[in-house]
Amino acid sequence: MSNVIFQYDQDSASKSRDSFGITESGAYTGMLGAKYVYGSNGSKSAGIEFSLECQEGKLQYMRVYYQKRDGSVSASGYNMIHAIMGLLKIKTLTSQQAGEDWICPELNGKQLGFVVQKILYNKNDSAMTDAYKFEPVMPFSATTRKTIKEALSNSPAGAVDKMLPLLKTKDDRKKHGGYHATQSDNGENPPSYNEPAADYDDDVPF
Repeated sequence: MSNVIFQYDQDSASKSRDSFGITESGAYTGMLGAKYVYGSNGSKSAGIEFSLECQEGKLQYMRVYYQKRDGSVSASGYNMIHAIMGLLKIKTLTSQQAGEDWICPELNGKQLGFVVQKILYNKNDSAMTDAYKFEPVMPFSATTRKTIKEALSNSPAGAVDKMLPLLKTKDDRKKHGGYHATQSDNGENPPSYNEPAADYDDDVPF
């Protein structure tokens, strides 16, 4: 039995930012995987974790939160999810249990594109081990390369190519009591693996 989680809202979709093998920021298209993730220890955060099976490899653990720790709406994540729905012409999203996960059956197996930014961070272990993850910046059509705004206005595709030169690896690693500055991939050797953060709440704004 499925429960309706989202009813497509075109206005929210239009507000979305126009802005494995895969190890760098870029624009990738492939087959979606989507499951719901929730906060723990009293947190009311909620989001969708995406994966993308691409020709270049697999993007994993890309989380888009639509609800903050206090239960309020996270506007950027909420709008991005509606942008994805609009691009795929999906009116509702439901949840369905699959083993220990709650998946989004309407999104799984669909073709979509994401502009993603690589983020370096420290794992929550005793050694503060370096790791990296990918943050989805902008969804786009896998067939037309248009964003939701371009699709709704019937404008030519262009936002993705304009965004790509602006992408840099974001460095959130803590070293010697501070943070590294944001840098390009030409800096120090980056970690060679992509895995989920230990706590899903780490990236959710208050």
